[in-house]
Amino acid sequence: MVLLVFVCIVLSIIYFLKVVGGGRRILPTIKTFDPATFIDKGWKVLEAETDRRASALEQVDFTKANLETCFKQGETHITGEEKLKRLKEGGNIRLGSETFLALWTEEGQKTLEWLHGEKGVACFDFFGTILEGPYNDRFVLRLYRYGYSYDEGRVFGGWKWDWTYYWLGNDWDDGDYTLCLPAG
Repeated sequence: MVLLVFVCIVLSIIYFLKVVGGGRRILPTIKTFDPATFIDKGWKVLEAETDRRASALEQVDFTKANLETCFKQGETHITGEEKLKRLKEGGNIRLGSETFLALWTEEGQKTLEWLHGEKGVACFDFFGTILEGPYNDRFVLRLYRYGYSYDEGRVFGGWKWDWTYYWLGNDWDDGDYTLCLPAG
């Protein structure tokens, strides 16, 4: 009888780790992004450029997320403005500030670490929210993973996630990924 109870407990733990802990990565979105507070005064969201489908999401299942570059064969650089145009033409849901905040503020940033381990990327952008800076330039939010206590090609302190904003006038490389969900 004790052995049967032990086996049931072990199977329950395995089920939890596979289905709840490892099988699904769902976070509720956070609707309170204010760039004037989060970044600095003079920043605003360009509402006409916002992907309303992303804004309407109550939660995001990251197991369904795609990482897109929008590069055509042979290209190694495009501008952020060209990438935005291609993302719009592609029709997928461009995740924005609501998803950015959910990932950034998650305790222990477990989903970011899972995305890094599962998708193999350490940097991605959120084209669902286009920001305007104080000098009318356009930007998107970006999360990136970096090594700290870095010395002579070695990371000996560990890894951390950080955020920044990235100008759409910059060249974007084929390793600059955008977090999207399939439409429909």
